[in-house]
Amino acid sequence: MTDQVIYDRGYRTYEGPRTGPKGARRAVYREGIRRVLGLGRKARLKVFPWALISIALIAAAVFIGVHWAIGNIEESLREGVPT
Repeated sequence: MTDQVIYDRGYRTYEGPRTGPKGARRAVYREGIRRVLGLGRKARLKVFPWALISIALIAAAVFIGVHWAIGNIEESLREGVPT
């Protein structure tokens, strides 16, 4: 029979606060946001996600501006423009 060696890997049980299912959902949500936005990573890895967010916000601002501008023009100029 060969000699068996037991290695102590240093695993320990969790000793922090138990927050239950609600805390687990919160942790998954928080870490998901951090991963999607690249938080905690190098700056060059943050450029793409933040650029997409910026493009979406700029597009929304343009649509709101166009809607506001169309609402302020005369009725005769609004013909054929969807409301």
